[in-house]
Amino acid sequence: MNLLKRKRAFTEWIWSFLLLFLCIGIILRPERAASGVSQGLLLCTETLIPALFPFMILSSLFLESRFANLFFFLNPFLKLLHIHSRKAGAALACGILSGFAPGAKAVDSLYRSGELTRCEAERMLVCCVGISPGFILNGVGVMMLKNINGGWLLFLSQLGAQAICGAAAAFWMHPRHPHSARSIDSQTHPKAAARQNKPSPTALFCESVQSSIRAILMLCGTVTFFSFLTHMLTPANASPFIRYLASVFLEVTSACRAACETNAPYRSTLCCAALSLMGSCIFLQVRSLVSPSISLRPLVLSRILHLPCSLVLFRVLAKCFPHALTANVHVYAKPLIAIRMPADVLFFLFLLCALACGLFPAQNRLRSHAKDV
Repeated sequence: MNLLKRKRAFTEWIWSFLLLFLCIGIILRPERAASGVSQGLLLCTETLIPALFPFMILSSLFLESRFANLFFFLNPFLKLLHIHSRKAGAALACGILSGFAPGAKAVDSLYRSGELTRCEAERMLVCCVGISPGFILNGVGVMMLKNINGGWLLFLSQLGAQAICGAAAAFWMHPRHPHSARSIDSQTHPKAAARQNKPSPTALFCESVQSSIRAILMLCGTVTFFSFLTHMLTPANASPFIRYLASVFLEVTSACRAACETNAPYRSTLCCAALSLMGSCIFLQVRSLVSPSISLRPLVLSRILHLPCSLVLFRVLAKCFPHALTANVHVYAKPLIAIRMPADVLFFLFLLCALACGLFPAQNRLRSHAKDV
């Protein structure tokens, strides 16, 4: 008991010193703090909102549609994970095709509806939470490495490492009595009876937009804060490698950008390591998207295995395709965001959409509609 109290006190002291350091840093280096916040907001308006917001709405609606059972070809891998939900394949596809945010949101939706038990949801997060192929191919491959082929090697290595970690998690987290665990979890689910009383398409759309707006606002706040934190912890004139070391455990975009600025022959390997670790920013975003009863410990521990697996797979793919990482390869792909709207216009459009959908009153209207039904 005393050891637990000491550990908690030590954590509180570390947290207090970090907050004090950041407050003093804002006073002494206001231009550095403003630069970090501006870069984080720019990343949200130009990349995060346009890329993630539509996918989050569509993934929620797709899981409730009749086409959620089309991913039956993923059933053998899901059986390896000891997951028997018919909609788990759609959630896994959302994570693979759209990245960590829609994947985590899809897993949370299945858990809250009673489709997944707590242990199954934790195993699903190991496979669903990863960097989106759009960011790896377009952001890292095209925009940073100037090589779309290198982006494909990075994506395939990350995907293969996720599959290996999922199989390892299924081996270590296999429940002894899966049926009894499901019956216990189904009683504790607050929305376990929602599958029997399925809402109308209009109510489902409003609920999906409402939850996606809350989620995207939380993601934007987390990204902006970690961009500010990275700028405060990094010297203004630091070398790219020092900036990489300072940001690799915090934020993946800054780490990949710093790795590509090193102009070293191993910069693609540094990007692979940053994509594998993901950074604390993504873990906190996942924490805000899933239920508090779902533990992120398996996901965090899986990165210990994910890092060496992704690096080995990346080197194997580089050996199999030696010309893929050749410098000055002509890029045929185009950026995903070809036209950039002004930040203020995009912000006000998003604010108007939030107000039009009724961010706060919508929940009360849905509850009254449910009572009337």
